[in-house]
Amino acid sequence: MNKSGSQASEFKIYVLSLFPDLISGALSHSITGRAIAEDRVDLRLINIRDYGIGRYKKVDDRLYGGGTGMLMRADVLANCLEDLRAQGLNLESAARYYLSPRGRVFKQQEAKCWAAKKQDLVFLCGHYEGVDQRFLDYYDFEEISLGDFVLTGGEIAVATMLDALIRLLPVVLPTRSAFEHESHYQAQLEEAQFTMPEKWRELEVPEVLRSGHHANIETYRAMNSLEVTMRQRPDLFDQIEFDEQTLADFSRYLLSKET
Repeated sequence: MNKSGSQASEFKIYVLSLFPDLISGALSHSITGRAIAEDRVDLRLINIRDYGIGRYKKVDDRLYGGGTGMLMRADVLANCLEDLRAQGLNLESAARYYLSPRGRVFKQQEAKCWAAKKQDLVFLCGHYEGVDQRFLDYYDFEEISLGDFVLTGGEIAVATMLDALIRLLPVVLPTRSAFEHESHYQAQLEEAQFTMPEKWRELEVPEVLRSGHHANIETYRAMNSLEVTMRQRPDLFDQIEFDEQTLADFSRYLLSKET
């Protein structure tokens, strides 16, 4: 991670966690791994345990009113956040998120907004039974979720969100075309794709993709993307706004597959 303090990108990403190694491990490979290793992304992993109380660095305590499990303490988290403020984090302008199954579900559009705004981001990974509500209210953290399920902590969830974000940054991928045609970027799914061999187990690569006719290939890919979205994610398909030409092209495409 970028420990030098150099300005690697137009904004900084802070992640507060009890297990930062889970995040660094998940993000240490492929495109995101190279971007972080080369300091093209200013990602700062903060170990909450460093701000724990007493000899054993206590970060949690029992729930008021009873109940199972332990809750992360507001004072410990505040000490961590205030130290980051003292080091230069502008809390007032930074977007603040708490990884929680209670939060709204993260989608590709969120990653696009984060990449476009170039606004410092602060993520808090909960653990145990969660976080004292007073901390979330005082520092105005928005709750965000990876999906409708419960994980042991927020580390895996935030690593997933950061992978989606980092690959959209202009300092990471060389051109917008590297990601603009991927699933969900345009609110629809990526088309079916093929490579060698040309024929495998009696199944052939579609003829249009072998034709070398670039205009026909682009049209086919666009129509196939719509078909995949329609069949696999009708909820997304229903959100697509068609112009007359695209609707006519798609209708002809579907008819051609039936003949």
